[in-house]
Amino acid sequence: MFRRMLDSAVILALLTAFLFCVGTAKTRGFYSHFRLDSDVMDLGFHNVLYAGMIWSIVPVVKALTLLVATSFFYSHMVLPAVIDKLRGSFGFRRTYVKWKKRIYGKRKETSIERSAKKNTIRFFLVTLGLVLFIGFLAGVETEGKRQAEEVLAGGHESDLRKIVVNGDSRVLTFLSCGIRNCAAYDSKSGMIIYFDQAKGFSYFKEIKKGGA
Repeated sequence: MFRRMLDSAVILALLTAFLFCVGTAKTRGFYSHFRLDSDVMDLGFHNVLYAGMIWSIVPVVKALTLLVATSFFYSHMVLPAVIDKLRGSFGFRRTYVKWKKRIYGKRKETSIERSAKKNTIRFFLVTLGLVLFIGFLAGVETEGKRQAEEVLAGGHESDLRKIVVNGDSRVLTFLSCGIRNCAAYDSKSGMIIYFDQAKGFSYFKEIKKGGA
């Protein structure tokens, strides 16, 4: 019982770390393109986790779908075909044994050797997983930069808002909000404008009616 709880705690900790890393990579990619100060634009832990969950859903689902499809193809098509071939063909079975001996050798391994090889395989899988994870984070950060480039190019018309801050009304490109501060981009002057949520602000967003 205790071991199951410990395993669940480890899985939960790894999942939390994964979502936090993904959310941070996405946010950093977007912020770095505008040179936004991450200390000023503090999102908060729960917001970073939510962003990580949103941005990891599609890649994770794609990876799991590919894994399930590959596993199904191997277990239901490739493996039964090979086993049937081994059972029905003596020549194929002899060829299989010959190649197996060439790959694994004829020497009988000791328990220490088998344990060392298993550890090597584990280290390889862990290293491969870390490399893939770092590559995934780099891709997420690149996606954040790409979205920032779209904002600069005017690709997100829904981000154009008439923001009222301390009585001053201007049409700005809304970028992001943190726990205390928000940021907007003035395309005319090229300036990044921070404003405090505590002082209050409002914005007007035109909603186009269908058929209008």
